[in-house]
Amino acid sequence: MQHASDTIGLWMRKHAGRPRGVGCQLALSLCFLLLAPSSSFSQVVCKPFLSIMSVKEDRTYTSTLQWKWNATLRADNTYCATRSGNFEVDFVRIKDNSPDIQFTQKFRWSQGPFSISMELTSDEAILDSRIGFIAPCVCREIDQLSVDYRPR
Repeated sequence: MQHASDTIGLWMRKHAGRPRGVGCQLALSLCFLLLAPSSSFSQVVCKPFLSIMSVKEDRTYTSTLQWKWNATLRADNTYCATRSGNFEVDFVRIKDNSPDIQFTQKFRWSQGPFSISMELTSDEAILDSRIGFIAPCVCREIDQLSVDYRPR
């Protein structure tokens, strides 16, 4: 017959190495986090704010029976150090005698108001459009954005 003190002693000898194993795993994990490049953990991404101001259809047909879809957009690039960049517009196009399709067109934004356009055939129309992906821009320095509130 075993005594309780013998059972506890056996259990302690059997599991004596476990706390050190967990401690080693924790220490290795912390070393990995400290040695990993810090840019992958905290990287600020800046993007301009794009908004559609107006959309117009120019139905003056050319000799090839094409017309233009035009939009005027505005880019607020307050947080960007660049004055232009890439973005995408998602469209839903309807066409006589064919199914509606969704597609994406790439454009380039510039500071302030700017225009984009797309040519369509006479039996096509744009049912819907929205600004899709906007490529990140180089961030402006924080010092350039801050305002100095110290009394003079």
